[in-house]
Amino acid sequence: HNNSLKSLILSYNNIGDTGLKALGDALTVNTTLTKLWVASNGIGIQGFMALGQCLPKMKGLEQINIGDFYDMTSAEALVQGLESNTRLSALYLQSPICETYSCGSCPVEDRLDFFLRMNKSGRSLLQSPSAPSSLWSVVLEKANQHQSESGAPDVLYHMLREKPELLEFYRG
Repeated sequence: HNNSLKSLILSYNNIGDTGLKALGDALTVNTTLTKLWVASNGIGIQGFMALGQCLPKMKGLEQINIGDFYDMTSAEALVQGLESNTRLSALYLQSPICETYSCGSCPVEDRLDFFLRMNKSGRSLLQSPSAPSSLWSVVLEKANQHQSESGAPDVLYHMLREKPELLEFYRG
């Protein structure tokens, strides 16, 4: 069991789908590793789907560099995993998802960005019934700072929608 390794750079090691699945499984029990670089490893749909399935159980990983997606199925698998992951806050890609596919507005990319911004803002506290009330002002300020590029308060809105009692707490 690893208690000291915080960063693992495996780029250009040809780990493929099987290697990424094994890493994903290992990271569901490892809370020490915070950075993982797996770009340029011949990872395809099966590897990204396996990683997406493991993401909700990962409690330590904060940053991952996955290189390029080769299809929208891979990107969607990561979005689905990220919906339930509250720790990952940075996903590095070698090129934008939709630039490769010329699809104009990219809902998958927008959803990835939204969940990453939610995590940067402290989304994990929404699931913590014992979170100290003194932390909420910090979380809401972070949510306000991590809005969409258009400036829409989507993160702040989501936080308040999920925990409406915060409005009452700050009124009184």
